Amino acid sequence: MEQDSFRSFLKPVQTDNEIRAVAEKASEIWHEHFTPILGEAQVNYMLDRFQSAQAISDAITREHYRYFFILSEDEEKVGYCAVQPRGDVLYLSKLYIAKPYRGRKLASAVIKTLCKTAAAENYRALRLNCNRNNAETLKIYNRLGFHIIEEEKTAIGNGFFTDDYVLEKPLTTAKVLN
Repeated sequence: MEQDSFRSFLKPVQTDNEIRAVAEKASEIWHEHFTPILGEAQVNYMLDRFQSAQAISDAITREHYRYFFILSEDEEKVGYCAVQPRGDVLYLSKLYIAKPYRGRKLASAVIKTLCKTAAAENYRALRLNCNRNNAETLKIYNRLGFHIIEEEKTAIGNGFFTDDYVLEKPLTTAKVLN
């Protein structure tokens, strides 16, 4: 994806310091938001395995992920997102916003920007996973035009599982512009 196709509220993560800052932001957000859903042990495990500085660096260098800080109006780093090309879909692997900034339509702006960019690059859909018990987030994705295409329960090690819905938003020019 072309870097300059993103609006100024998405800042590419490129340096080791930025990768460490994403890992710190992940720890802050995940402990606050996911501990009630998954429990502290699974949150700590998933942070170490998928959201540590080393895991993020590996995802960028080995798996073609692109990470972005989500910036507030005053350019504070209030969240992050990550995407990965997967055939004819753009996979939104991560979209997390710190609690004080939720409800300000940042997630909607990120999704809209990603959809426009992905459609321009001829992806047919934007796809993501969302925990089945994350009810409020599922409502938001539904309002943004995503629909459930399957359920997915995946062993992630240490006796833990992800229990997700896979959601998808088709990317036709007419739907993206809405």
